[in-house]
Amino acid sequence: MRVRITCECGQVIDVEGRYGGTVTCPACGKTLTAPALQGPPATSTGPGSPAKRLKGLAIASMVVGIVACVPCCPVGCGVANGVLGLVAVGLGIPAMIGKLAGRAFGIAGVVMGLIGILWPVLVWGGFMTLAGGGLGPFGPKAPLTPPTVTPRAKATAPRALTADEIAEALTGRLRSVRTRSSIRAARELRLATAAFPGREASERKLYDCVWRFRQHLAYAGLSRPKDPAHRKMFELAGEELVDRVLAKYREAGEFQQDGRWDDAQQAYKELSGWISRTDDPVLKNVRAQISYCRNRARKADDE
Repeated sequence: MRVRITCECGQVIDVEGRYGGTVTCPACGKTLTAPALQGPPATSTGPGSPAKRLKGLAIASMVVGIVACVPCCPVGCGVANGVLGLVAVGLGIPAMIGKLAGRAFGIAGVVMGLIGILWPVLVWGGFMTLAGGGLGPFGPKAPLTPPTVTPRAKATAPRALTADEIAEALTGRLRSVRTRSSIRAARELRLATAAFPGREASERKLYDCVWRFRQHLAYAGLSRPKDPAHRKMFELAGEELVDRVLAKYREAGEFQQDGRWDDAQQAYKELSGWISRTDDPVLKNVRAQISYCRNRARKADDE
């Protein structure tokens, strides 16, 4: 313990480890009296110290927790275990939080207290299972009910397109282009007129020629070309495309009606190769028809 004394001459004297008595001033030689203390400083390890109290709570928590974990604790269907578990947790938490002696006992008491709290749940769960007619692990198993099998709905053929729907899909005005552009319109017109002489080489080239004219009209904001020569080229190419597609489409439909699924599937595949746009309504319907004919052909082979 350090005590500081000030002499009348102004000298400050530090007194170490003294509990009363006298001391001589080194400056003036005067004898000074050191103040007496009230005994040695208190420590935190005495009989009634907080550390001792926490350690006692920790030990009590562990003991109560051990009792709470006993399955055959007196009557009450596990209620006593739950109450003792709560007491053990309440006693052990203060000791478990602190870093003093007895912390391990507190942790053990809290863990065993939680186990004791679970006993009422297990006891009452088993009792309700037995009382409920053996629907749990303690009773006889309920007979298994075979799953109900829902019969698969019979596949129906996709709707066939009409001649007007095919003509509108192949030569009608495009709704997807909303922004006018004279540059794009002129470019599409050049490509369309350049593709017109070679349209007879294949149906795919014929389709692309008509598609270029439709793009020109959409970007120009027209329903038909202004120039009579271009108008005649567009109308001629459009009629040829509709006639060829409609003829092949009807041929595939006749195969389909006669149950010649392989022939119908082949005709639809040939028709799908003519159309380059994946979002074309005719192509979407043709692909649906192909899928239907393929499934019917497999079913016929299985039978």
